[in-house]
Amino acid sequence: MAAATRASLIFFGLGCLGLGCLYSYKFRIKLRSLYNLPEEPYSDCFVHYCCLVCAICQEHRELKNRGLDPSLGIYNYSINNLRTHIWFLDKVL
Repeated sequence: MAAATRASLIFFGLGCLGLGCLYSYKFRIKLRSLYNLPEEPYSDCFVHYCCLVCAICQEHRELKNRGLDPSLGIYNYSINNLRTHIWFLDKVL
């Protein structure tokens, strides 16, 4: 099973139980550490628990502002475009 499929199934399963934030907040932590973003005013897990859709949209917008297009998926980028981001994208999967 592909990593993206496995991740989707885990997220869906946790989401059915109302616990999708326990899976998705880890991406926010990695994004903050990559770009040195502050964890303010609330913790990452709390933000994802209160409004998961808003948190994901905010992360998508942050990546787009940094020159990445998350809607293309990570496999559509060349290594040259991701030289500074490649370790981060590897960890997401």
